[in-house]
Amino acid sequence: MHLLTAPRYSSPTACPYLEGQEFIQEYFFARDLSLEDMGVLIQAGWRRFGNFFFQPRCSQCQACIPVRVDVSALKHSKRVKRLLRKGAHITMEMHSPRCTDEVWNVYAAHSKFRFGKEPLREDFEQSFFSHEAPSLQSEYRVHGTLLGIGFLDLVPDGASSAYFAYNQEGSHYSLGSLSVYRECEAIKEAGGHWYYLGYKVMGCSAMEYKGRFLPQQEMDWNSGTWSFP
Repeated sequence: MHLLTAPRYSSPTACPYLEGQEFIQEYFFARDLSLEDMGVLIQAGWRRFGNFFFQPRCSQCQACIPVRVDVSALKHSKRVKRLLRKGAHITMEMHSPRCTDEVWNVYAAHSKFRFGKEPLREDFEQSFFSHEAPSLQSEYRVHGTLLGIGFLDLVPDGASSAYFAYNQEGSHYSLGSLSVYRECEAIKEAGGHWYYLGYKVMGCSAMEYKGRFLPQQEMDWNSGTWSFP
C-alpha cells in the first residue's frame, strides 16, 4: 500500500444518517493496495471509494456498526425464498470493473430516483474504476438488459460490498436485497467465508436493513473484535 496522505479528521457536520447527531470521519488517500492490505482495513471497519478511505469517528456516537455475513450459514426465510424465486430469471455476472455507457446509465438513474442527484461521470469513474485495490463488478440482467450493478472489494476471507445501484425496474425485484443473496452465494462457491456489508445504522431506514441478513457478526469499535450479537 502506498499512502498518499496521512490519516486526518474531517470537520464536524450534520450526520447523514441520524437527525440531531454530529458526524466526523477519519480518512486518508492511498493506492496500490494488495488483497492483504484490503483485508486489514476492511476488518478494522474502513471503507473506500477509489483512493479515498474513511471510517466514522464521531465523538458522542457509535451507531455506525460494521457488519459481515457468514455466507456458509446464510438463512433463507419464506420471504427470502419468494424473493429468490421471483428473481430466478435474473442473470448475474462478475468480472473486473469496467465503466461502459450502460453501467453509467444505471448508476445515473439510481442517483436520480433514489437521491434526487445528478451525478458526474468523472466522479463515478474515480470512485469505482481507479483500480487502487483488488475488486469485482457484478451485473444483473433480464433478457440482456442491465438492471443493477454492484462494486465489491476483495479480501482474503471473502468480499466487501462497496456500493450497489439499480434502475427503477430493478426495484420491482427488490434487487438490492436479491444482490446480497446472490453475491453471498458467489463468495461461498469461491471458498470465501464473509460478506462485509459496511455499516448498519439502527434508526436509519436506508442503513438498518443490513441487519436482516443473518447470521452476521458486528465489529466493536472499542476492541476491534468481531462477534455474533
